[in-house]
Amino acid sequence: MGSYIDLHLHLLPGLDDGPTELSESVAMVRGLAGLGYRKLVATPHRAAGQFEATDAEAEAALARVRAELDEDGAPELGLAREYYFDRLLLEDLMERRVRTLAPGGRTFLFEFPMDHVPPNARDVIFRARSGGYRPVLAHPERCSGLAGKVDLLRTLSDEGVALLVNLGSLVKLYGRRERKAGRQIIDLGLAAGLATDSHTAAGGVAVAADGLVEVERRWGEEALHELLVTGPTRLLEDPER
Repeated sequence: MGSYIDLHLHLLPGLDDGPTELSESVAMVRGLAGLGYRKLVATPHRAAGQFEATDAEAEAALARVRAELDEDGAPELGLAREYYFDRLLLEDLMERRVRTLAPGGRTFLFEFPMDHVPPNARDVIFRARSGGYRPVLAHPERCSGLAGKVDLLRTLSDEGVALLVNLGSLVKLYGRRERKAGRQIIDLGLAAGLATDSHTAAGGVAVAADGLVEVERRWGEEALHELLVTGPTRLLEDPER
């Protein structure tokens, strides 16, 4: 098994709460390649007042990482953003400058606050959908306003939001509640894919390795392929299916 795709990780040096050094970024890429990943989409945070690096700065950081990876078999690297649900996301939606998961694509990654679903969430999602975009919600299992709330999860999914679960949640990286919620999203058939959300080389790769083992153990090889290859490919290439 292999050829995995990761649509959510923080591998660019010096841009957010991911690696501070180029060497760690390169180690993260090589470590994930060793687990069978063939494509990694770097998603540095974009959050007002905290992580406001420009796309040009992100592109420059990605170029530095690519320049260090000249070996055969290195994963393909892409660039998007993980948008916090704040004014920068609204501004980028209005200006139609959202950084999508694939160049020219329609899917973009965002996150809710960890402790609630914003009251205007469905209005903003509707605006995004009306503008031709498809939102991909990062780690819904970590948001206490969503965890275990099946009706709300189904509503978001029905309204076109893809749910991208963290591998680490499935091995209790964040806690029992998050593990239970992540398992439930998969069991309900609502997970569009699984992501590493790696922030460090050693820890991120180790957690990803444990997560892959857990997915195959609990749901089987077919589900592993669906959640790590087919689902992410669908989000990159044909978001409406």
